[in-house]
Amino acid sequence: MSKVITVSRQFPAHHLKKGQPTFFVEKICNSLLMAGGSIYTDNTPVDFLQSLSKDFFNAKHHTIRAGKRWKTGDKASIRVCSDKPYRSPQIAIAPDVEIVVKDIEWNVDGMIIDGVHFPYSRFEEIAKNDGLSELEMIDWFRDSLPFSGQILIWNNNNLPY
Repeated sequence: MSKVITVSRQFPAHHLKKGQPTFFVEKICNSLLMAGGSIYTDNTPVDFLQSLSKDFFNAKHHTIRAGKRWKTGDKASIRVCSDKPYRSPQIAIAPDVEIVVKDIEWNVDGMIIDGVHFPYSRFEEIAKNDGLSELEMIDWFRDSLPFSGQILIWNNNNLPY
């Protein structure tokens, strides 16, 4: 049985970019295609989507979630709400994927990912792999710091953690 990961199409109400598109769906599709995975396409040719995503979107290789409910090897169903968040049916954007899980602690000294310290000088890399800029990521989590949770990775290719 897969666990559900729901991603947002728009930045949340507390964010500086409130209501603007996140392009998480496109970034996740790009990541899955880069890893040789598949996505649901509604009859759109995958080669067209690959060329579009490479040209227009970065990749989102993981998501960061509070708590400790995941373990490496779990299957995840990556979904998005069809309309209003939490008040509309969810749509799976790809077949279930197996994930790799890393524990994360985030405080004033930087991030600790699976026991390895990542100073703020490496923060851009982590934010980019989460599909965000540094500023977008800081603003997304600003009310949650210090933070303890997990990084759920569906494309582990070349990640430094």
